[in-house]
Amino acid sequence: MVEFKAVGGFWAAVKIDDVSNGQVQLSVSVAVGSVDDLSAQEIGVEAWAGDVSLPLAQAPAQLAFMQTRAITAIGVFVFADSDNLNPTVVRVSLRGESEVWDVSGQVPGEPIAG
Repeated sequence: MVEFKAVGGFWAAVKIDDVSNGQVQLSVSVAVGSVDDLSAQEIGVEAWAGDVSLPLAQAPAQLAFMQTRAITAIGVFVFADSDNLNPTVVRVSLRGESEVWDVSGQVPGEPIAG
């Protein structure tokens, strides 16, 4: 089960996609009302491995959108991880608010259990 948290007037979830080759790739999914509700530049993401902040290497220029009964905006973020540390915490900021996810022990590719 995915853990959605309220942040900046939206519901968001975080998923670690890959931890390899000196990088951490993660996805942030945000429930939106329309594709015009959110831009990639409005999403801030920080990743930590213990007390070590992983530097952001790549942020999405645009969000991908998936629509079934609802619309989800998805941004993929890549962090440099030259020491191959396992991420433990991810902080997502949207419109002046932030929320933290504990990702310690998360298996890459599997959503965080709620």
